[in-house]
Amino acid sequence: DAHGATLHRPPGMASPDEVTNEMRGRQWNDPAQWTTTVRQWCDMMKFCIEQQVYKERKLAKRLVNMYDITEMLIIPWTKGTGCGAAVLMSREKAQHAQLMLSHAWAEDAEECLEAVEKFIK
Repeated sequence: DAHGATLHRPPGMASPDEVTNEMRGRQWNDPAQWTTTVRQWCDMMKFCIEQQVYKERKLAKRLVNMYDITEMLIIPWTKGTGCGAAVLMSREKAQHAQLMLSHAWAEDAEECLEAVEKFIK
């Protein structure tokens, strides 16, 4: 929980009790398969933007970056699972990465999402 509010998970993200040994094994042994689809990533980012803790941070700072999202949402979602957000989103559907998207962690997360969505159109 962040700031006393219950954190909801993005649709499709595995909860700690849904994490399998296969998922943990992929996390620990095969970085090339720490993947999501671009659509899953965009949907997860949109979900983050809808969260109250995100809205509060944006009011306080005028923009929210990936450091903020990681602190407020990703770490609480992944804590105790042995998996990162990508593996939790893809669950047991292991795929080798076909594209690597990189971003500046300190940039505005909404601008990053907008750029990725323009790219995939």
